[in-house]
Amino acid sequence: MNTIWIINWQQASYLNFHSFPNLIRLDLHNNSLYGSIPPHIGNLSKLVLLDLSQNNLHGSIPHELWKLKSLTELVLRENHFSGSIPASIGNLTNLFTLSLHQNKFSGLIPKEVGMLKYLIELKSSKNSFYGSIPSTFNNFTYLQHLQFGHNHLTGPLPENICIGGSLTYFGAMTNNLTGEIPSSLTDCKSLYRVRLEGNHLTGNISEAFGVYPKLSFIALSGNRFYGEISPKWSQCHNLQGLVIANNNITEKIPLELGHATQLHVLDLSSNHLTGEIPKELGKLTMMNRLLLSGNQFSGKIPSEISLLSKLEQLELASNNLSGPIPDDLGNCSNLWNLNLSKKNLEESIPSSISYITPLRRLDLSQNSLVGGIPQQFEKLQSLEVLNLSHSMLSGSILEAFNDLHGLRFVNISFNQFE
Repeated sequence: MNTIWIINWQQASYLNFHSFPNLIRLDLHNNSLYGSIPPHIGNLSKLVLLDLSQNNLHGSIPHELWKLKSLTELVLRENHFSGSIPASIGNLTNLFTLSLHQNKFSGLIPKEVGMLKYLIELKSSKNSFYGSIPSTFNNFTYLQHLQFGHNHLTGPLPENICIGGSLTYFGAMTNNLTGEIPSSLTDCKSLYRVRLEGNHLTGNISEAFGVYPKLSFIALSGNRFYGEISPKWSQCHNLQGLVIANNNITEKIPLELGHATQLHVLDLSSNHLTGEIPKELGKLTMMNRLLLSGNQFSGKIPSEISLLSKLEQLELASNNLSGPIPDDLGNCSNLWNLNLSKKNLEESIPSSISYITPLRRLDLSQNSLVGGIPQQFEKLQSLEVLNLSHSMLSGSILEAFNDLHGLRFVNISFNQFE
């Protein structure tokens, strides 16, 4: 008869693995265990699940563990394990879950991981693995969740990373990966969440990605993608987050993006986008973060932005925008961060901004604004950071600040205040 044990820390201190030869599940996660894994864990030859996650365990993994061929789930995440992963990991051919993330593992990822052909979930992020991703990663026909972000990996992404057509989560952020997006990823219709930011990936972004009916979030910031934003993103009807900051993207924002009505986050900052900000973005009524700073947009700020009543962050700084600040921007009553700095905005500061009572950060610096600080600003009781420097504002400054007791940083230099 097989035995199932869920053992807490108090019991674990008395645990003798020789006493339980028929143990099939050993779950010690989320305790205060410390020390290293004892070698005699290899006596648990029938073990199917081993979960030691969320403890304070350290040291290398004893080679006896890699002989437990019955294991289907090995969960070691959130400890302080170190050392390399040996080729003998290839013995665990029944594994469908391998979770190593948030430890101190280092060295190359062994190609023998590719022998674990039944893997559904492979998590190895937040370690110190280096070298290239083995080509044997092309063998995972059942893989749904692949995560190896925050390491020191180099080289290209595996060509057939989505060979089984089941991949839903793919995270490889904050490495040193290079090359273009493999075609299997371009055509991977099962994708739900993709994190590739903080690498050196390249290629024409309008061709590298397809239409993903299930995609909810994709982050591609801090790479070397070029080309223009494809209107195909609007056909990803479940897309809530599109984050492509700090690349080399050019041309205009496609008007079709206004059809991506589930978007909560749109971050296209620090690119080379041109033209006007399309008024069609006003249709994205679920939006809470619109970040377009550091581009070459021109024209006026579209008044349709004020239709985004759920907006919490609006950053349009460092563009070539001109004209007035839209008077109805005060309808964005959930904003806490408003940055319209480093442009050519003119006329006076609209008093309607005082309706945005959650506002904590307001930066209107380096414009051509005139007039005084609206007396109604006294309503902005949450305001902590205010930058109105380098404009042509005038009038008295004392009354405007009498009741703003939460202010921590104020810059009103280079104006014409009395």
